[in-house]
Amino acid sequence: MGKIAFYVAIIVVTVSLIVGFSTGSFLKFISIGTFGGSIALILFLLNLLLHNQKMILAKLNKHEEMVKKLRNNIDCPNCHYKFNDMLTSCPHCGYRAK
Repeated sequence: MGKIAFYVAIIVVTVSLIVGFSTGSFLKFISIGTFGGSIALILFLLNLLLHNQKMILAKLNKHEEMVKKLRNNIDCPNCHYKFNDMLTSCPHCGYRAK
């Protein structure tokens, strides 16, 4: 989606400049160019926002993997179900581990 927004923004700027130039009026050229530029700016910012969200999601996934590696698993003495040591009871049988 991000690359699509980027390319659409370039197309919008190009088309607005061509249409504005073809009107033959300087004021229409400026107004159409400003409108196209505004739309393109919004699309460029959308592209940047989507890129930043992808980067944040990648960092969160990496962080989650690291946290999973740091956690210890407990083997329930009652049913032998493996569960996280952060839990106070076995999610399978309800045995209180702590």
